[in-house]
Amino acid sequence: MKKYPGQEQVELSVVIRIPGHCFNGMDAAEKAKLFEATAVEYSKCRTFGQGRGMSKAEAIRFQVDSDVADTPSHEGYWIRLDQWNRFRHDTYKTDRQAELRFIPSAGTQVPDTSNADGNKDVSEERAAVYTHYERMGETDHVVR
Repeated sequence: MKKYPGQEQVELSVVIRIPGHCFNGMDAAEKAKLFEATAVEYSKCRTFGQGRGMSKAEAIRFQVDSDVADTPSHEGYWIRLDQWNRFRHDTYKTDRQAELRFIPSAGTQVPDTSNADGNKDVSEERAAVYTHYERMGETDHVVR
């Protein structure tokens, strides 16, 4: 999973989907939903938790689009940057083309890899990864 810089997420106004179970006070149906969220502020060091469970981490403040539609002055929520990156990965893992607008160095567009019947060609889709990542080498996987 790629680790995206927090300030970059805010500058690009990255949009991800966050599971409802991450919010307090939701009923079972709402906890099963995914909510569109936009990055609005970055903090290099934010405190989470209380007492012995307290920790400090990089964080992003995000606003849920449906909350802002209902209440434009809604301040949003804070989330640790590592969780944000996890949800970003989950949001775009099946549609990397949609993520390109949030990648600043995406001057090279990933070609459409649909074949004649509209299905993705797996061999070409794998090759598209190399436009954003560098292959470092190859090793054998050993199970011990």
